[in-house]
Amino acid sequence: GLEWLAEQEMQLRTGQANDTLHKLRLALADKAVLFCTNIRHSSSQATSSRAWGRVTAIDVMVNKFTKIYR
Repeated sequence: GLEWLAEQEMQLRTGQANDTLHKLRLALADKAVLFCTNIRHSSSQATSSRAWGRVTAIDVMVNKFTKIYR
């Protein structure tokens, strides 16, 4: 009874942790691509500001996923 339920709970938590880690990796990859493409090659301050805004949005997601994983 309870052992089965505890095992199911552990599997669920493990799956959620794996999903969160995957999302975290994707967000960090997006951030790296933004740095390499948009920020370093921006030709104007407006373009740079927009790119930094997107980086900030990704940082918010990274922080959210980090809190969920912990």
